[in-house]
Amino acid sequence: MLENGDIETFVARSPVLEILNIHGSIKGRVRLWLVSNSLRCVQVCNSKTESIAVVNAPCLERLILSESMNRDKDNDKCTRVKIGNAPKLRLFGYLDPGKYVLETPATVITIVINPSGNLNPRFWEDQAGPIISVQFRIKVMTFSEFRGEQYELSFLQCFFESAHVLEYAVITMANPRFTSLSVDEMLSSLQNMSNEKWASKFNLDVNE
Repeated sequence: MLENGDIETFVARSPVLEILNIHGSIKGRVRLWLVSNSLRCVQVCNSKTESIAVVNAPCLERLILSESMNRDKDNDKCTRVKIGNAPKLRLFGYLDPGKYVLETPATVITIVINPSGNLNPRFWEDQAGPIISVQFRIKVMTFSEFRGEQYELSFLQCFFESAHVLEYAVITMANPRFTSLSVDEMLSSLQNMSNEKWASKFNLDVNE
């Protein structure tokens, strides 16, 4: 069982460590601080974390979060993810709705869920402000398990209207057996998006 400080101590004693994979239950809710000049990829899954702070990781390229164990009958708090110095960060996911609060310099993003358990479809239009990384750094974007939900379309529209240097976007649809829409209906929802305000001309690839 991991406790506060265990991972930081391990990383500090591993000056050439490039890949850190944290998998499994962690004792209590741990606050993770990442300070490393060598880490290139960090993956945290099936873990209980209070916060994850990328304090100084100049070589970090990938930060992958999945299957958070925070939201259960005993603990309803979100994990706060703060991105500090990570100039090479190119791949960041997956932020499960309602489980994470994302902080970048001068920006805090909380994905809101209404009392019925559904995402607020107007969140990205009404509450999310400009994000420097989206505006001027992201050139390739992938979106997996697209279901054609309104909040997904709202997110994509907001993203495409902000991404000035975007060159390529890939959207992969979810298996229609697990969605309320058919493949044709999901395709139609994408095709009906307005591109008049999109910030750049990019290649959009949709995969079934």
